[in-house]
Amino acid sequence: MNIVHFVNGVHETGRSRRRAARRAEILDAAAGLLASEGLPALTLARVASELGYVAAALYRYFDSKEALLAELQRRTIQELSAGFEQERKAAAQAWREQGFSKQEEPLAELWAGVGFYLALPQTAPERFRLVGVMLTDPRPLVDGAEALKSAPVLMAFLGEVRSLLAAAEDSGALTPGSATDRTLALWSTLQGAAQLDKLARFDSEYFDAVRIGKSAARALLLGFGARPETLDRLERNVSAPAALARRGSKPRSRRS
Repeated sequence: MNIVHFVNGVHETGRSRRRAARRAEILDAAAGLLASEGLPALTLARVASELGYVAAALYRYFDSKEALLAELQRRTIQELSAGFEQERKAAAQAWREQGFSKQEEPLAELWAGVGFYLALPQTAPERFRLVGVMLTDPRPLVDGAEALKSAPVLMAFLGEVRSLLAAAEDSGALTPGSATDRTLALWSTLQGAAQLDKLARFDSEYFDAVRIGKSAARALLLGFGARPETLDRLERNVSAPAALARRGSKPRSRRS
């Protein structure tokens, strides 16, 4: 009896893995299609065609286009959250190794996150494009049930930023204020600045999304009570995102 249960368990595990792999394949194809041709091109039939499947096969994995898009949104936010977590941890470690103030460490992590987000059009264009579609298209893109599933994922991502702002306030690096309001102000500012990247082909210096975004983030942090000398230190010593550095950007790490 135990052997039967073991064999059945192995079979179910293998089937689950194959199903998960197929779902990931479908999501990858959908993300590529969305990035290259935009939302109007994203249909289950078109995704199936890209993969060489019949359209009916995709309904075994996603009930509708809305379900596919919602799952793609959730996966994208989770991937961005993981990347942000990696950058903030690296920034915190580097900050400590350079012997800077523990009080300022949450701001160092936050500044690493600013650089990470502003670099997304270059380091993760498909993910950034999807986030842009989610925020800028005035139409409800998914139904209420799917939106409710996605909300906790987005709130968890923004919660990481909120926790850093709250920690900076607790340490005295920022003056008292609503961490939630500050989170939304910072995120919406960075999202808007990052959109300038699409105009860089006309004038890359004028439409420098990273420069404009960091300038705007600095202004916000000054308004939140950060000291100018702290922000100067952050700009000099918090490195560029690892993914951007691999693409040829030279991070600055000169200690003040």
